[in-house]
Amino acid sequence: MATGQSPTQTQPPRENRVHFPDDQVLQHDSKIVLERGLLDDELNVHLGFLQINHCYEVKFEIEDSLGEAVTWDSSKATCAVMLAAKPSSGAEGRRGHKLVLHFQSPKEKLITEEITLVNSKKDKQLTLLLHARILGNDKGTPVLREGIHCIKKNDPDDPTGQRSEFVRSDSITFE
Repeated sequence: MATGQSPTQTQPPRENRVHFPDDQVLQHDSKIVLERGLLDDELNVHLGFLQINHCYEVKFEIEDSLGEAVTWDSSKATCAVMLAAKPSSGAEGRRGHKLVLHFQSPKEKLITEEITLVNSKKDKQLTLLLHARILGNDKGTPVLREGIHCIKKNDPDDPTGQRSEFVRSDSITFE
């Protein structure tokens, strides 16, 4: 050997794992992050990291003043489809909705999707801005946040070149 070491001499094994400082580990939150937007009727929903060519079911709860019955408009969204919005009441009598949607991840990039919830009188609305970072196949497997579950892996070699249709649940359960 050129280094002067015999083949029987070995170096200590390298550790091939990533280690984060303790303060960063404590800061990590496994929940979907909700924060008010720049406008009063906007809510940023941070879904975290998702993997390319997967379909996810996303469940989370928001506080709002829309009343019990709401409709939604997801016409501006290409990767997200709202499935259900059930009225809920949280701590201290705060009202809101439990939401269920499906989210597809067709490209490796940062995706922002827009879904608007409208009350029954059509005089109030809340725009949800869904943010997700889509990781490529060679970037590892993301740890999903609470309320996000992979329900389907899409075939990237689909001969039609189109993404799969959204998977619709016949029965949606809220937990």
